[in-house]
Amino acid sequence: MTKVRPRSLLQVVLIGFVLVLMPLGGMIWHNTNALTHLSQLTSDEMERAVKDTRRATLLTAQAIDIERTLRRFAVLGDSRSLASYRLQLEGYHRLLAEHRNSLSDPQLYGGLDELLAQFGSLQEGAQAKKAVAGDILDQFNRLSQQLEAGTRSRVDEQMDRVRLAIDALTKELWWVSAVVAVISLLLVFIFTYLITHPVRQIESRILSLG
Repeated sequence: MTKVRPRSLLQVVLIGFVLVLMPLGGMIWHNTNALTHLSQLTSDEMERAVKDTRRATLLTAQAIDIERTLRRFAVLGDSRSLASYRLQLEGYHRLLAEHRNSLSDPQLYGGLDELLAQFGSLQEGAQAKKAVAGDILDQFNRLSQQLEAGTRSRVDEQMDRVRLAIDALTKELWWVSAVVAVISLLLVFIFTYLITHPVRQIESRILSLG
């Protein structure tokens, strides 16, 4: 079995240079991919958190508008208030349908769906007045507040996961850098010996000839 040996000192230097750079190149490739993935994850989570928080706040604001319009309709009983009330209910339905993908709470959504069905059946001033006199609005406000609080809690959990991912990646990068540094130093020492040993032999022979 033949052994591959460098034929000159220049080949030893080039081989050593390439082998020392290989772990560094691998580290750069790994760190770049890891940071790109983390950047994309952070961007996606931040965008989702902003959208969810904004939607939950808007749902709370629309719930307050629905309550105000319903109370006005109960007092006035005019068609304009009824039309505005219906439009607000439609808008709330659309937002709530979008929000179901962000926060999973079947019990909460079941309560809201039941209340919205009751709201949708109010078509006359007398019905609205009776509903306002009851506790339906208090239940609606309570569930709306629970929805917003649950969304904010969900967003906090998402941000905690991002922070944990950042901490884990930081530790991973430190370990990879330490391992690469050790390997690079070992290769430097090995090839330093391989380069300097023949030189010292040549120097010794020259001195002996002198």
